[in-house]
Amino acid sequence: MAAVGEDVLAELLAAAKAKSGELPLKRLASQTLAAAFSSQYRATEAHLRALLVAASAELPAFPETFARVLRAKVPGFVASFASARTIALRLSCAVADAVLKAPDAPAAAWLGELLAAQSRLLEATLTDPERVSSLARKAVQKLLKTHEAELTPAYVAVITSAAPEEQHYQLWLALSESKALDTSTQEKLWTTFAFWAFENKTRTFAPLWKRDPRFAAMSYDQFDALVLPSMAKMLKKAPDGVLEVVGALVRAVPLDLGRYLVDVFQPVLLTKLRAQKNEVRALAVALGGALAHSFRQSEHMQQLVAAMAALLDGKHGILAQFYQREAAFAVLNDAADASATQLDASEVQEIAELAAKALLKAVGKEAHEQTRHLGLLALGKWLALTGTDELAADSVASLKTGLKGKAEAVVAGYLRTLAVLCQSRAAAAVPFADEVVAVISEANKKPNVVHLDGVLAVGVAGALASASSAMDSRMAQEGVAALLLSATSFVGSSVEALLSTVTSSSRENSAGPVLPEVTALTALPSALAWVLSSQQTEANEAYALLVELLCSACLEVRQSAERTVEAMYLSSLEHCAGLVLAFEKKLKTLAEKEAPAPPSGVLRRVLRVLVPAGVSGVDDVNTRVFAPALFLAHHPLLVEGKKPEAFGREWRQIRRHFLQPRATKTEDDEEEEPPSDEGLIDNFIEDHESVKTAIVELLANPTTGQLYSTSPRQRLAAQRTLATLLNFAGNGEGEDLALHDVIEELLTKRLDDEGVDTLSEEAVRVCQTPFDELYVAKKEGDEEEKDGSSSTRKKRGGRQGTEDEQWEQELREELERKKRAQQDGAVKSYTPEEKLLLAEQQALRQKVQETHRVVTTVLETLSMLAATRPDELHPALPYLLRSVRVLFTCPLFAREASDALLAMAKVICPELLRSHYQDVASALRVVLTLDQLSSEQAKAARLAEMQTLFLRLLAGFMEHVFGFQFESETDFDADAPSNLVPPPTLHLLFPVLRDLLRFAPDLRRWALPLFAVHARMIPEEEEEEIGDVAAQRLLRREMLELALALLAQQAAGDAVPITNADLAPGKLLSSLCMGPVLSANEWGPLLGDDGLLSEAAAARGECLDALLRVVEDEEGGEELRSAKPSPLLTSRLFCGRFDAEEKNRVLAKQVWEATGAAVTPLFAGPLLVLLN
Repeated sequence: MAAVGEDVLAELLAAAKAKSGELPLKRLASQTLAAAFSSQYRATEAHLRALLVAASAELPAFPETFARVLRAKVPGFVASFASARTIALRLSCAVADAVLKAPDAPAAAWLGELLAAQSRLLEATLTDPERVSSLARKAVQKLLKTHEAELTPAYVAVITSAAPEEQHYQLWLALSESKALDTSTQEKLWTTFAFWAFENKTRTFAPLWKRDPRFAAMSYDQFDALVLPSMAKMLKKAPDGVLEVVGALVRAVPLDLGRYLVDVFQPVLLTKLRAQKNEVRALAVALGGALAHSFRQSEHMQQLVAAMAALLDGKHGILAQFYQREAAFAVLNDAADASATQLDASEVQEIAELAAKALLKAVGKEAHEQTRHLGLLALGKWLALTGTDELAADSVASLKTGLKGKAEAVVAGYLRTLAVLCQSRAAAAVPFADEVVAVISEANKKPNVVHLDGVLAVGVAGALASASSAMDSRMAQEGVAALLLSATSFVGSSVEALLSTVTSSSRENSAGPVLPEVTALTALPSALAWVLSSQQTEANEAYALLVELLCSACLEVRQSAERTVEAMYLSSLEHCAGLVLAFEKKLKTLAEKEAPAPPSGVLRRVLRVLVPAGVSGVDDVNTRVFAPALFLAHHPLLVEGKKPEAFGREWRQIRRHFLQPRATKTEDDEEEEPPSDEGLIDNFIEDHESVKTAIVELLANPTTGQLYSTSPRQRLAAQRTLATLLNFAGNGEGEDLALHDVIEELLTKRLDDEGVDTLSEEAVRVCQTPFDELYVAKKEGDEEEKDGSSSTRKKRGGRQGTEDEQWEQELREELERKKRAQQDGAVKSYTPEEKLLLAEQQALRQKVQETHRVVTTVLETLSMLAATRPDELHPALPYLLRSVRVLFTCPLFAREASDALLAMAKVICPELLRSHYQDVASALRVVLTLDQLSSEQAKAARLAEMQTLFLRLLAGFMEHVFGFQFESETDFDADAPSNLVPPPTLHLLFPVLRDLLRFAPDLRRWALPLFAVHARMIPEEEEEEIGDVAAQRLLRREMLELALALLAQQAAGDAVPITNADLAPGKLLSSLCMGPVLSANEWGPLLGDDGLLSEAAAARGECLDALLRVVEDEEGGEELRSAKPSPLLTSRLFCGRFDAEEKNRVLAKQVWEATGAAVTPLFAGPLLVLLN
């Protein structure tokens, strides 16, 4: 709700206070409840609750009015959406709480109306998601906890005093969860439930839970007295209508209902399992399964199994239809599950023999495939419960007969029985080894066909081999292990097809019986574990199969694979690296094919299983796994989000697996801050050189690096990984690795290695021509003739002649255009020489296309890091700019170059300057494209066109650096305090300042002070405050060149004289020479044509004066005085001693003496260069 709506409600509250009567109160209550329909934020709801509390406290009549208005609006809320109902319920709880907290709270009659309205709102949440229903019940429970004595009887009265047909399941559940009901009250509600569920003519399905808290305290006597009569009556009178609620009740009560099986439930089950309606049979099966899971005594289970066996044997009528037999099989299948979990193993053996005998007889005659599969599944479960490793002879004979069947579906069904049996009693399946091997051999004859029976047989063979050494040798000799390690066997293709079938089936029917494909896939991990346990050297195929099973859409398949991996890891982690790499290949395949991927939660679970917590204790494993785990934890198939907090959340979980458990903190450690997880991971990277190499290779290898991948998802994962590494411990190895080893050393140099600046103009024209078309260079004469004819036509003002002549001329031109269009559309034929030339041009185009792709991926990484880690990427700006400016030399990359500048401008520091990032990028783009203009006049004109942009940019930086905008150069004071721009950001600003000072004299009053204030080397003691000394040092030569250019301008009189001494080029030159001793590269401008060899005597004098100041300076000149002058400097100073100007000769002599220079045997070399 907007602030305007809140103001309206506040005004209504004020009006209700000022005016008497019921109308203002109704208006306030109605508007407040209406706001529940549009409320979207918690703050809005909190405001509404506060307003109602205030109204209830200050207006005594308001709660009653609110209750009546709510009662009238309840039908609208019931028909509305879930959030509106929940908010209205919470608002009503706020009013009730405010009234009951009042010191003189009256026993108001309207309170019952309010609570009844709450119950109706609660009941309407039955169809809402469970989360919404739970929130609604919690609102009532919170109110009930505060006022239990007053509200418990009131709420119970709402249920008991309502019309018999009116149901209050949710209110009853809320009261039961609060444990606020005594025994007598519970019995009343159980009686009411019996009416709702069984006697109500308008009854609906009872929304009961498994082990429902509403029945937690029910005893057998209470069940017999309050519920059983009504239930038994309706099961006899109209069983179809109450099967669903009876099944829900059986699951809800914590009682063993086996005592009622023979008299109450069995007649219904025997009848309805044979019903013609699918819904009735399904409800009967569900009731049978619920009864089986409620049994706690073996005799009850035996009665149920005996009844089903008799039903299958035809003692209650012939089961003529397959679906009738399928229903009986389903009940026996549920009974087997219940027996395995609910009863003691010794008590089940006799029951299992009875069930197995009945099932063997029934499935042997079953013709329907799905029904037979279900019966054989139940048979396998019961055989496992017989408690013996030697099956009865008749059972073995029957199973062998089925395994030798000709139909693959029949064989698969019997193998499914063995697969289920092998899960707990693999030794019992040893007699079937020959048949299992035969099925595998037959399946491998057609490896391109899907073999369900073959996969089942491989799973059984693996279980047999794991059970005994004899079977291990047998299966290895038969080549079963080789099949699992071969990419050409039937196993891989069959598993892929079965997984696809399971995925589609799980989407269509998640509540049906277990598919035979699921059984086959759950049996396969044990075989893979057996193969991997034998120290295989080439196990990539087995790793891939295990990863495929871990990524399955079926929960049972995933759990089976997870148990297998966890069991392998308990003995050794030798397969951890192989499995992680297989998972990486799986995600790469999904990302490159853009295929439907498993849910992200499933993939995150796979990664956590494959990288266990115990990996931290095995150095050989954790170093091999770290890099791929870091990459996978950031994969977009696993985590979503654009911010580091979102896409890094999975890594924050996984990284703990690489850390040793923290020791218990002692009293001596209280003052020490424990290292963070980022710091510990940083130390881990620093301690393992192989980890650094693996990360760099994974991300930025020129051929296989994921940052250059053709898949956007793979690139995004690598970019996220890089962003996370940039944020490690500030100055730790993780940040150093990402910033220097990857970004500065590989990414930026990759742009240089692509050779964009080496593309010729002809190569550019070739790439601008359509791909399959031959480029032919046009002759200059043709172009001039064409241009001349067009200009002549323009001068003549278009077509000439009479109207008919003009029409005829237009018609001819139209025909010519159509003819040219047809020629362009036709397939062009080339001579052999032209075809060779076209092939060369095609190769060039393909090479440039690949260069374009690489450049795009690098700049994509730059843009992503600029958005997520601007502060951490800031130090790399000098290196990025050096590589990106190369793109401006080729028109094919103009757009990419502009985008790169925009991304780099987003990371300038401090953060206050980032609001100017667009101006920085635009200004830098203008000055970097000036080299494409031929004359200085054209460059000056171009800058003049963009003067508004430069004024806006300079004004922003002036405000930041000096605090105000200068009116003239005289406003600059070198000694005044200022906020210096950090050196990496200065790299983006300096090219702009340099070209403005060279070609835009009108802007010198702002550009020159900005340059002057930064024209000094940062002392080491100020590095932490100002910025990176190394980054500034990269600009020193260019700053020296600019200062010398300003000197040349002043000496030649090409610019207005600089009157402010602090801005004098000579002083700037002296300041730049102070500090660290000049390198050979930095000496170049001073010793060149613009410095000591300048034609202008004033320029030479300023250079000598600057050198003298540096030499004479107590701090800055020490390095220059102590250093041995180079032969080139010696020769320049020697020449300066004979300068035409007296002043320059004196200065040169002073510098000569101060530096201790002397003529050396090498003096002739530099002088000979000057003569040339």
